[in-house]
Amino acid sequence: MTTIWQRALHPLGPVGAQGLSQAANLAAQLALIAFMGKTRFADLGLGLMTAATICFISEIGLGTYFLRESARSEQWLDSWRQSVGSRLIVAATAAALAWAALAWGAPNPGAARLVLLAAIPGVLISAVNPTPLLFGLDKVRTASGGILLRFAIQSAGGVAIALAWPHHAEIGVGLAFSAGIVAQVLVGQMAGLPILALAPRRPRTVPPKAALRLWGLSLVGTINDRALPFVIGNAHPEILSAALIGLQILQTLVGIGTQMDRLLIPAVARGERSQDAQATWRRLHMPLLLLILPVIAATPVASTFFMPGWELAAFIFALEWASVVIGTLAFALAFARGGEKRVAYFMLVAVPLSTVAQVFLGGRVPLELILALRLIVAAFVGWLASRCVAALVNDTARA
Repeated sequence: MTTIWQRALHPLGPVGAQGLSQAANLAAQLALIAFMGKTRFADLGLGLMTAATICFISEIGLGTYFLRESARSEQWLDSWRQSVGSRLIVAATAAALAWAALAWGAPNPGAARLVLLAAIPGVLISAVNPTPLLFGLDKVRTASGGILLRFAIQSAGGVAIALAWPHHAEIGVGLAFSAGIVAQVLVGQMAGLPILALAPRRPRTVPPKAALRLWGLSLVGTINDRALPFVIGNAHPEILSAALIGLQILQTLVGIGTQMDRLLIPAVARGERSQDAQATWRRLHMPLLLLILPVIAATPVASTFFMPGWELAAFIFALEWASVVIGTLAFALAFARGGEKRVAYFMLVAVPLSTVAQVFLGGRVPLELILALRLIVAAFVGWLASRCVAALVNDTARA
């Protein structure tokens, strides 16, 4: 195993830290279900998912962008401060839209909105989340430690408050969400980042094209992912709690696997490992098969216990998940070498159209048909991203 893989899989590496963090997060949510019941957790979980989604959307592609920029140039502070200003604007706008969306998709909008309201401080503070800077500056252990600390506070704190003050669990879980992000920002300051990194500046220009393209992809992909629980909650509220846990488990596995780009992109930006796109893609083939096939087989089996009668829907979603895993990893490799434009432009058109169709058809057609539509789009994106990596390999060979 190469050094870059060893660093990634270490408990204080991006993959190891993300895996441990998500395991703690899942354990906390299962504890909340056991304590609060499925019905109440559905609203709490939807509120938490919404807050996390706003944080992700408000990155507007700048998280990945600064992985590269902080690695290859020391002149990143001014553009970072401008990006903080842009992210605050996007976060505030997204929070207002999410507030309205919860009225449509949450079984009890008031409870879900309480969670979001208490999480708003964390949502806004996430604009100065130092994680991409720390990874770009090769402070891998510190950045990973910040991830672990954030999720430890959010998970343990949320459960503790819910147990101590059950009538105020929604507010308590939202406050724990905010506290975890504050702790992560403080880790960046303790690591020596300049205090001005916390100070936003009025954006003088729009973000760079590469960042905007990444943001567009993050936006359409995240909305597509998060639309499914809303569609399920609106049409089939009786399975929403189980579906939320299942979706989180599978999407978490995608997120854990894609943490490799936090090491690969800065390494390429610094001129290291110029053949990594080709070599890494080869090494990923067998691990991908070992990960994907058991999950595809296990998902419908698990559905028979937690969502009986929905085995076909679970199987289709597992196939979509597998396509997303392949496409996400291939896209990261293509982006590291600047070859992602073709798949990016396709996603910017196809994914929003698919999302609109899902929302329109939700409750009008069987859930299996909506999942089949998602599968078709995800499978084509995965194939196209793989072709982009193959083109990079061919370019390398010709060079």
